[in-house]
Order: sequence, then structure tokens, then C-alpha cells
Amino acid sequence: MTTGQHEGKLVLQAPTDPADRGFGITDTRPFLDPDATYLVTGGLGGFGLRFVPYLIAAGARHLTLMDRDPARRRDVEWIRQITTLSKMAHDYEIDIVPGDVRNAADVHRCIAGLERPLKGVFHLAGTLEDRSFLDTSPDSLARVFAPKAMGALNLHHATIDRDLDYFVLFSSIASTFGNLGQINYSGASSFLDGLAAWRRRRGLPALSYNLGPVTEVGMAAR
Repeated sequence: MTTGQHEGKLVLQAPTDPADRGFGITDTRPFLDPDATYLVTGGLGGFGLRFVPYLIAAGARHLTLMDRDPARRRDVEWIRQITTLSKMAHDYEIDIVPGDVRNAADVHRCIAGLERPLKGVFHLAGTLEDRSFLDTSPDSLARVFAPKAMGALNLHHATIDRDLDYFVLFSSIASTFGNLGQINYSGASSFLDGLAAWRRRRGLPALSYNLGPVTEVGMAAR
């Protein structure tokens, strides 16, 4: 196929039953402890609006959302959308805590104030400031690195002694391939990949998810 020597089209059909693939499982959703708390940064944005219902569907009953501007989505419409998207009949609670993930003191304060055991961190916070390479300044690098990279490092330090099941960083495919005009965002995303690898080598839970293009919600869509 790669040399173009075949004629016509090739169709690959994957098995529909997960057990046929040798995994022996039928449900690949992660299990989230209904008695624990899960912390989400940047969860009040457009992507968070889609991600938070996924956590609820996966078993989370207690979510803490830390955001430096909590008033921006703390309205009836946002709550209605969460309720609609989650499609869950059971009860759950969402605690919105003001705080800047770029500020280590805010992160420590938020985590120290949790009433239930913290079992997972999901770092969605970030910002875009696209520039050409020659137009990139230390200030523009700092503005993009701060919420994404420094925020992840603050979360790492604040939870290093916690018994976490999940430490998930939302990186970007830009860290692997690079995007024109996004040297700052690519670099910050690459930092998340490196931090996750560093944690895994030390036996700590970590996953850096290289998110592809998102067209309907989130920073790029705005």
C-alpha cells in the first residue's frame, strides 16, 4: 500500500467486540471513586464543559473546579448544560473554588481545603498567544508557560505526598509536531510530556494526553 502497487482500495475492519482484541474487557471507562474528590483546573472553559460530564459518567461524585475567574461560567446556563451532558440520574456535587493554578499558594490552599480524599488531578488550564518566531518575546513565552507548565508543576508539588490514582495533564499534539506560530504553546505542552515521564519513572501516576485539534469548543475555537 505504501508503494502504490495495489489496485483499488484496501478496507481494514476492526473487531467490534473488545474481547476479540485479546483484552478480555468490555468496558474501558476508568473507575472513579464516588467517595473521593477529583480536582479539575480550567474546568469552567468550553473544553471543561465537555470533560466534566465525562468524569461524572465515569463515576465521580465530588468534583472541585479551580478557576481564576470563577464567575465567568458560574451561571444557570452552564449548570444546565452540565446536567444535560452528564445524563446521570445520580447525585453529584461540583465545588467551584477561586484560585490561579499559576500561583503555588492558591494551589496548596485549594487542596488543603478539600473535605474528601483527593484521588485525581486533571489539568486543563492553558492559554494561547500565537506569534511568529521573530515576534516571540520572553513575556509572551511566560504568559503561555505560566498556566500550562508552571500550573502543572504547582499541582505536582502540592500533591507529591497524596495517594493519587490519576494525574492527567492535557498536553497537545503540537508538542510532537509543532504548529506554525505556536512555539510558546508547543514548548509548554512539551514540558507537560516531560513532567509526566519524570513522574512515571518515579512510580507516580501520570498521563500526558497529546490532544489533537478541537474545533467546536475550547481556546482554538474561540
